Amino acid sequence: MKNFKFLTVISLLVFAVYGCSSVSDADVVGDEFYGYVKTQQFEKIGTLLHARALQATPLETWIAGIENVTTEMGALKSYKRTSFGTSFKNEIRQTTLRYTNQYERGTLYEKIIFFDSGDGFKIQAYRFSKNEDDLKDPKKDKKGKHKK
Repeated sequence: MKNFKFLTVISLLVFAVYGCSSVSDADVVGDEFYGYVKTQQFEKIGTLLHARALQATPLETWIAGIENVTTEMGALKSYKRTSFGTSFKNEIRQTTLRYTNQYERGTLYEKIIFFDSGDGFKIQAYRFSKNEDDLKDPKKDKKGKHKK
């Protein structure tokens, strides 16, 4: 019983350190992303994107989408990480960071999903909405299927 408790404590500590380090690493990339948005250096965002993100959506589309946010909302004034989540699946660490951001013309809620395939965190997905609830993950029923 003593060994079980010891292993449980060690496992929890490893998970806590691993999870916190993932968030910290993703935070660095998030800060760089928002630095480019603030200075309107949108073309540099390409260096932060995961290969899978670029396979799904061309760089020009990423840039146009982010430019559209600043066209509609005005310049980014400030950003604040409000929550995070982390997981490990198929040899890829995934960290999700949520932000509440202030633009010239209002507040925008944003979510960035980062993947680390072994070469550091890169952005896999970027979502935003004026309504924070729009960015919540879909609820699942007891069978693990998404509710409609």
